[in-house]
Amino acid sequence: MRSLRSLASLAPIIAAVGCASLPARQPAPASEITFDLAASPALAREQLAAAFAANGLPVATSQPGVVEYHAARERGPLGYYEVFARAVIVPLDCGTRITIFGEETRYPNVSSSEGKSTRIGPSSSGRARDVWTRLEKVAAAVRGNATMTHASTER
Repeated sequence: MRSLRSLASLAPIIAAVGCASLPARQPAPASEITFDLAASPALAREQLAAAFAANGLPVATSQPGVVEYHAARERGPLGYYEVFARAVIVPLDCGTRITIFGEETRYPNVSSSEGKSTRIGPSSSGRARDVWTRLEKVAAAVRGNATMTHASTER
């Protein structure tokens, strides 16, 4: 009985030592790009649409507040995949905030209407990685064409 009590008193110390030896988790790579521009939302939308097209992402939707690219569904190793990218445009007091992100949706077959979506980012592979790289170029182009007031990469 006494040995159980002494083991119980050592348990927190053993747990702390065990946790200390675990490797630190690396933060997940960013899955969206956010930056502020000192430009009107309308001008930001025009610049985004032009940058999407210039970087091989034909614009499927361009309306106040959003610019989108939609890739066709393609067969992949575990099903069928669609990729889309979106730039969300939000007016600020003195400019515009842009948030750019994308998603890849995996469908079990070509005619499925329901699939599993995941955000794309620097750790994506295949076509999703290619689209993410192009989104980074879109962001760089738009930032270069306007006065930037804030930039960050979010998760």
